[in-house]
This record gives sequence, C-alpha cells and structure tokens, in this order.
Amino acid sequence: MRRSFIHRILSEISLERVLGIIYLIFGALLLLYSHPTKAFSEDLLITNLIWLDAWSLSFFMALITYWKCSSSTSNKSLVSLLYLSLYLIVANNLILDGTAYYLYGYSGDQKFRQAMVLKFMTSFSLSDFYYKDLPAFYPPLYYYLQAIFAKIFSIEAYKMAKIGQILIFAFFPIILYYFWRKIVSPLQAVIITFLAFLYCNYSNATQFFSPHTFLAYALFIPWWFIYVDPVKNQQKTAKHYLVGGLIGALIFLTYFYVFAIGFFYILLKLISEKWLMSKSRMKWPDIKNTVYVLGLAAIFSAVYWLPLLISIIENGADRSRGGWYHIGYPGISFQFLQFSVTGIVLLAGIIYLLRRLNRRLNRGLALFAASVIMFHLVGSVSGALGVSLNITKSTNIFFVQLAAPIIGLMIASFCRRDRAGRRKSIISFAVMCAVLLILLNNVNGIARSDGAKRARSSVPTWNTNRDEMKDRSGDVFLLGDPAVPSFYPVYSFLNTNEHYAHPASRYFSRYLFLNHLQLIKDPYLFNIALRYNKFDGVDYFMPFKRDGKFVCQASLSNYPNRSYLKNLKFDLSVVADSNLFSKQQGAHLYKVKESKEPANNFSMFESIQNRLDSLKTLTTLRGLLSNLSIEGQRLVEKRLGADWSQWTEMRIPENGHQYSDSVTMISGYIVENTDSLYFLFSYLCRADLKKSYKIYLHILDSTGLMHNYDFVPYSSTSTWKKWDVLVCGQAVPKTYGDFEYSTGLFSKTFKLGQPHRGRWQNLQIPAARE
Repeated sequence: MRRSFIHRILSEISLERVLGIIYLIFGALLLLYSHPTKAFSEDLLITNLIWLDAWSLSFFMALITYWKCSSSTSNKSLVSLLYLSLYLIVANNLILDGTAYYLYGYSGDQKFRQAMVLKFMTSFSLSDFYYKDLPAFYPPLYYYLQAIFAKIFSIEAYKMAKIGQILIFAFFPIILYYFWRKIVSPLQAVIITFLAFLYCNYSNATQFFSPHTFLAYALFIPWWFIYVDPVKNQQKTAKHYLVGGLIGALIFLTYFYVFAIGFFYILLKLISEKWLMSKSRMKWPDIKNTVYVLGLAAIFSAVYWLPLLISIIENGADRSRGGWYHIGYPGISFQFLQFSVTGIVLLAGIIYLLRRLNRRLNRGLALFAASVIMFHLVGSVSGALGVSLNITKSTNIFFVQLAAPIIGLMIASFCRRDRAGRRKSIISFAVMCAVLLILLNNVNGIARSDGAKRARSSVPTWNTNRDEMKDRSGDVFLLGDPAVPSFYPVYSFLNTNEHYAHPASRYFSRYLFLNHLQLIKDPYLFNIALRYNKFDGVDYFMPFKRDGKFVCQASLSNYPNRSYLKNLKFDLSVVADSNLFSKQQGAHLYKVKESKEPANNFSMFESIQNRLDSLKTLTTLRGLLSNLSIEGQRLVEKRLGADWSQWTEMRIPENGHQYSDSVTMISGYIVENTDSLYFLFSYLCRADLKKSYKIYLHILDSTGLMHNYDFVPYSSTSTWKKWDVLVCGQAVPKTYGDFEYSTGLFSKTFKLGQPHRGRWQNLQIPAARE
C-alpha cells in the first residue's frame, strides 16, 4: 500500500511542476540575498553576475519545460507571465543589490524625477519639479502615481524609483498581455509581451533606464490598433470612444512623444489609401473613429497640457530641452539595420510582415515602421538646421517596442506550422530556445553599467537640519548643488542644467540676470535683486565656495554637442550684513531677509563724469534693473541715488540684434554728458570667437557727412568665451544735433552680419542745457 501511495504521488508530480517549484524557491532565496544594502566592490559585482547567470538559466529551464506540458495555451500564457514578472523582479534586485536608490542614484535624469515625486507628494498638484508657480512640463502620470504610493505608505521620495520599477515588473506584463489579447490569439499575445520586455532588455533597456517611456511605447501600439485604427471589426459605441480616449490620455500623460509617430501614421495612411490604392478611399467612419478617440484623449489630458500651454503663452517657450545632443546620437541606428542576432531576427520579421500585408494588423505595423523612419527624417533635417526637436533619440526606442509584435507574429506563425510535423517542431523549438537565451544574456550587462554603480550612493545632507528644511517647503533657493530639490521640497531659482528647464521658465533670462548680479558687492543691492526680481523671489542663498568666491553653476545648451558649464561667481561680502542675510544650519546656507527702506548713501553716479569704466559698470547694473519688479527698481535707485534721465535706450529686439551665430547685441545705451555722448553696448557671446574684431561706430550727421569712431574692445574679442556677457563703449563729441548711427563688428576682410542702425534725436534745446 505504501508503495502504491508513493507511486501515485510521484506519478502526479510532473517535471514542469518540480522545476516551477524550484524556480519559485530559488527566486525567493535570491530576493532575500539581495535585500540588505552592501558596500560596492568588484568582488561583490562578480558574485552578483554569477547569480544573475544562474537565475536567467533557471528561468529559461522552468519556462521551456512548462511550455512543453499539455496544459491549455491560456493557462500556459498566464503562468509564463508570472514567471516573467518574478524573473524581472529578482534580476532587478540583484542588479541593485539592496540599495534604496535606483540606477544612477540621484544623478542625471534621476535627479529631477526624484524632485518631481517629492513635489507631487508635497502639494498633489501638477507642478514643475524646480520652478515655483509653473505647471509640470515633464510627462507627470507615472511619477504622480509614485507620489501617491509614497504618501500612502510613508516612503521617502528618492526610494520610489526602485519601488516603481518593481511594481512595473509585477503588474505590467499581465496588463500588456490583456491589451494584446484583444486583437491577437493567446499564443501571439504572450510571445509579444515577452519580447516587449526581453528584446527591449537586449537592444535598449528602456524599462530599466526610462520606465515611463517604456510604459507609454509598449502600451501605445495595442491601444492604437484597438481604439484609434481598429484592426478588428467591432461596434463603435460611446463606451468604446470614452474608454479609448481615457486610455489615450493616460498614455499621453506618461510620455507624449509617441503621439508624434501616430501623427505620421495617420498621414501615411491617408496617402497610401488615397493615392497608392486606386480602388480604395479613406472612409468617413474610419476618420470619425480616429478623430473621436484622439479628440477625447486630448480633452482628458488637458489637465496637463492646457496649464503648460498657458504658461508658454504668458512667458514664451525655450526650446533648449531639445538641445541635449552629442556625437553618439547621429546615425541611422534602427535595429533591423544592425548586423546582430536581434537585428537579423527583426529584419526577418519585417520581411514576414511585408509578405502578408493582406492582414490589417500587418499593414498597421508596416505603417508604424514607415512612420518611425519619416519621424527620424524630420528630426534629422530639423537638427541639421539647428532646430533640434529631440526626437531622433526616441525613434529607435519605439522601433525596439515595434519589434515585439513584428517578431512575435512571425514566431507564432512558426509555432502553428509546427503541428504539421515533429521534425520541423523540434527545429523551431531549438531556434526559439537559442533566441531566448540570447535575449537573456544582456541583463548582467546592466549590472556592469555605470548606472548600477551610482545607485550605491549615500543620502546627501549638506549639513542641514532635515526638519528645518522640510519646514521650508515651497521656498525658493539660489543653489550651488542642483540635487537639493531632490531631497527637500524646495524650489530652485535656476535649474543648473538648461536641458532640464521648464520651457516657460525663461532660463536664459535668469542666467543673464545672475550674470549681471556678479557685479554687485553691496549686500543691500544683492538682497534687493534676490527678493525683488521678476522671476522668483529668492528666500535662501545656498551656493558652494571655491577659490574665495561663492559659486553657482549654469549648464547651458551647447547644441549640437552636450552642454557648456558656466560658473557664476559672487563676492563673499554680499552676505556680510546680518540684517539682510542670516546664516542658517547648513553648508553656506543663508536666509534672505526682507529688505528695509534704504538710506541714500551709496551713489555710483557720483563718479560717472568723463569715466567710461564707470559707465560700463552702470550699463551692467541697468541690465540688472530691467529684471527687477517696479518696487525693486525703486529701492535700488534710491540706494544708488540714480538718475537715468541722460540715458537713452537703443531700440533692440527683445531677443537681441544677432550679428552671427556667435555674437548678439542684447542692449545698448547712449548717455549724454557735458560735452560727450557715450555709446555703450552689451554683447552676448554664443560661441568662443577666437578671432579679433573691432567695433565700428558710424555717425551720419544732418548734413549727410559720415563720421567714423571705430574702436578696439578693451578685452580682445579673441578671448571672448561662450555665454560671456561683455560691455564695450566709445565716447563721441557732442557736436552733432540729430543724427543716425550704425554699429557692428568687423575684421580686416569683412563685417560680421548686418549692422544695428538707430537714430539719435537731440530733444533738449541749448537754453535748457545751460
């Protein structure tokens, strides 16, 4: 009887169940192993890589064995998705090795993503992560959900990047499978879902490095074929449009770039059906369905894009976000053009697709492939013209996700054919095993990456009191370290990196303001400029100290090659008055106090008579004043004892008079003195000039006679550096009456660009001057 009982038990335990149980136990043990934080070392990394190899192979064996059992395809699919989720979660934890941070710690993009989660936790409004009173411009949904989760479970914001990734691996495979299941068979849906994660793993690990991009791209394709351009005939009810519009809005709120590819899809479909297919015409119901779903998606997502649009209308738009580029980005790098296993497999999938264009899903996928190529073309042309749209980097990522259904449909077709013969089935099965092993191979490459090493960072404190910093929630800081808003719920006056800046933040205007502020050494004037500027009143000054100066940094756009770092240096004396600046606990942290009515005891105007150097200083100060509020200008002018009645501002466009891509005149003044007129020009250098230029100043008097007052700048133009602001001036005898003038830069061989021209009208009669 005992033998019979044991025999019956053993007969009921199949190989796939045994391997499945071992796989689950092994995964649980690896989770326990990877939980505690460990100090990084190369020995530890090697050990983790060995465990990753073992874990990938156990996943492979459990999965392949289970798919050879006699269970239904639907059951196999669901269990396989659970295996996939566990595999990804454990691999993720082994890569990070128990750290609280995610890949790259709090550097790079993770810096502002953490700041975004923290801001959403603080206010629960869709606000920008660095600039106060501006709406969110970065796609907010994924990080907003992280903020809600963190708030409910009282988790620090900087820990949510890792937790969010675990939640994606736990739930998104089944969600993605559910969407694909609406338009393809269970076998096709599970293969596509696996490829969405594993092919992406190997080719471009977006789900690790940019999770919100991965979510939007992966979900966008099945959503499009279910609701926007349905590949199955279904009744178009109000519920269909509403659900489709709502899901589309959620995708748009997660990552909006993908909708640009959708635009090209619609364009190519119109072209193909109207001109390339003689018997076919675009029908109204197809257009109506597309318009309804996309229109509702736009309405539902207006909570995000409408405030952003209003802020851009009010403040203007800065396209600098598209300027982050370098030599590694150009190149037609679509996966099917690469001589690699994955590239060849994708090329085979595209050929399979093109041979079966009679199916609506295949035609749609082919249109998407063509749309990505057109999208890349537009991005390349715009980038070559200097108007980077920041899209050439995203097209290949979309192609990686597009590879999932293209290759998945091809593999599924082979599996269906396998039923015809056992020999063919074995060959196909062996090929699938080889492809799966290849796709699993790159997970340990992520563990070797610099991002995994940076994840082992400590939490910075800047010697501050955490409770005090939390109480300063919503305050504006002029910072030396841009990571402060990632750990404290405060705002930054100037985001260090222009590429992270809100398009309506007027980043470069803020930079020019701080550039002018470097001149100021008087604490009162410095205090007024911080508190009463027209951008954001600064509550705290927190620079770092270097070479006897307070320093804040600005990383400015340097398209087409990365960014250009500029140090903004302030004299230590600016915080000397304790009535204006109060030292707080923290590294170089000062509270900017409210200013009192100034005493008129600091007149820079006393020394302007016949002194061009003082006028140059005042020109910079005048530029600073233009960025203050009316009250701020009043307080500064009272402090200076200022009288600008003799200053005439030249009519220069708001964006300056551009002589070339290298030099722009941003302001100019004519100052009337006793017997002279002083011409003062402020130039913005947009590139290292490395050439010597003179400045020409030509005056055409009322008789038509031209007078030449060319001069050499005090600082040679060959030493002008990118993003420097320089003031040049020239004195002219006040002997002319009304006259016209033109000015610009020239060398021995040519003039730089077109001159700036203007007119001077002597409105004062001689008796008044006497």
